[in-house]
Amino acid sequence: MDVLQLHNCFISNVEVYSLLKDLSHSSQKQNNFDTVTYETINYLEECGSSYSPEQVSSFLGSLVDYNLTQAEKLQLVNFPPRTPLLLNSTFLSVTVMMMDNEDEAGYVWEGGYEKTWEALKEDASGTLQVDIVASRTKQHQRFLDRPQNVKLGMMRHVVLVLDSSECMAMADLKPSRIRACTTLLSNFIDEFFEQNPISQMCCLVSRDKRADVLFEMTGNSSVSKNKLNELSDSSCIGEISLQNCINLGIKLLKHMPPHSSREMIFVLGSLRTCDPGDIRSVIDNAKSNNIQCSVIGLAAEVYVYKRLAKITGGDYTVAIDDYHLKDILSNYMRPPLASNTLESSLVRMGFPQFETRSYPSLCFCHIDTEDSSALTFDGYFCPQCDGKYCKLPIECKTCNLTLVSSLHLARSYRHLFPLAFYKDSTSIDSSWCCFGCHTSFNDLKGFSCTHCHKTFCIDCDIFIHNTLHSCPGCIK
Repeated sequence: MDVLQLHNCFISNVEVYSLLKDLSHSSQKQNNFDTVTYETINYLEECGSSYSPEQVSSFLGSLVDYNLTQAEKLQLVNFPPRTPLLLNSTFLSVTVMMMDNEDEAGYVWEGGYEKTWEALKEDASGTLQVDIVASRTKQHQRFLDRPQNVKLGMMRHVVLVLDSSECMAMADLKPSRIRACTTLLSNFIDEFFEQNPISQMCCLVSRDKRADVLFEMTGNSSVSKNKLNELSDSSCIGEISLQNCINLGIKLLKHMPPHSSREMIFVLGSLRTCDPGDIRSVIDNAKSNNIQCSVIGLAAEVYVYKRLAKITGGDYTVAIDDYHLKDILSNYMRPPLASNTLESSLVRMGFPQFETRSYPSLCFCHIDTEDSSALTFDGYFCPQCDGKYCKLPIECKTCNLTLVSSLHLARSYRHLFPLAFYKDSTSIDSSWCCFGCHTSFNDLKGFSCTHCHKTFCIDCDIFIHNTLHSCPGCIK
């Protein structure tokens, strides 16, 4: 058989329905074919394809003014919206399509996403470069939004709760959730004790419907980091128990002095929790003990986590990726705003000197060790009970005296009296250079100190306020 003339065209469901109706009335009968024909006719009638040719022609005539393609017209004929849901979906599609600038409009589902790929640009050699001006501006705006002239909880007691259930073995965060979290939390602990030298932290691990202490309340970052590294190699099993975690956190924090802030930071990847009792009463108990609970989720939003953060005055955030998780953790570096129930009182502190004595002794930090190298001649000795410790700050286990050094209090001073924000400098000559890095301004934005009137670029401004905490121009 030879094809004399080839025609390509669209065929509608109405034409298929008309053809099948004619075949159903023919004299030839085939059992299988008749069954398929009957079911297809019923399906097309349910889809609304039993229109007459005159109705279809009238409908297509009304679409002439809308500049639709043949495929779009065929879709409207084949699947006319017969329910409010389909009608709303059609309106959304037509709204996006009718916008003047289709490239900028995008899809409806893209509205909640940040198009990070648009920051990629090519230089003259074709190498990809990332436009970081937006990220710099966002970071600069973050510390501009910090409240000033407020009371802060300088002495912090933080309970870090890490999910170690079976869902933490997932690889949506590379190489796995548990390894990504332990790595970021190790860096967070270093920065936390740098920014909060007179604070203490402990860590809880929740798995197999239990809550266990990973390391006790301490101000030593090396001990806590070693425990986290050991956790990253352990297996993730079972489910978490949010109630057991909160109960254990309350047990650890309720005896803390009233002049210190009590916080719990949850890093949870599970979407469910297996609790032995009423979780609502436990949340109310945490609130009555003035414990602020903040939750960082690694998956979708969970109602009970959101309720916990809302009632106790904390924050609830869901991390998109590991970079976002690192950004969220950085928000917990600074001391929180002091609550109305936080008492103001004098705090007794000891300032021990590093001494070397003529006989070796064990410090309270390593009193349970069997290693003979723990016997040393030097250390910090409590001025009240003469207890020995190898690192500061720490709370004396014998007399409960807080042992710190003058350097720790000096580092806490910057939170009480932070460096004043620089003001935008409008009169900048392109030949000027940044006082900090000596980079030419060109099209960059400048910021001037209100005291020494030196001008800095945005990178130096962020570094000075986030890390240095002192103006180089004023010091000079």
